[in-house]
Amino acid sequence: MLKINDTVKVIDKHHYSDGKKEEYIPIDTVCIVKEISYEENGTPYYGILPVDEKDTGFYFCYLENELEKGHMEWIIEKEMAEIVDGVTTCCGYDFGVDFSEAKYCPICGRKLMKDN
Repeated sequence: MLKINDTVKVIDKHHYSDGKKEEYIPIDTVCIVKEISYEENGTPYYGILPVDEKDTGFYFCYLENELEKGHMEWIIEKEMAEIVDGVTTCCGYDFGVDFSEAKYCPICGRKLMKDN
């Protein structure tokens, strides 16, 4: 069961009991659980808000199987490296003469800037 302030991603359209489906929030949108309510049969549904929207107190409701719980973390972008005479400055990988289309180092994945 989800809790208030859990981070979730919308993975499906909302399903009504009559079989109708509605996409209130686009699939793959990351949201925060803001409220929890229950249907008459005890099934929980969750009021969610996209993380980049201002909280107005109005939330779209989704069932738990329409959401995926997860978390967000800060990932530092890798520094760029250069490719000089076909060799990467980060790992020393030698592309030989075929480096004109190289965009990333095949060893560490850093983006390559080419030396003209």
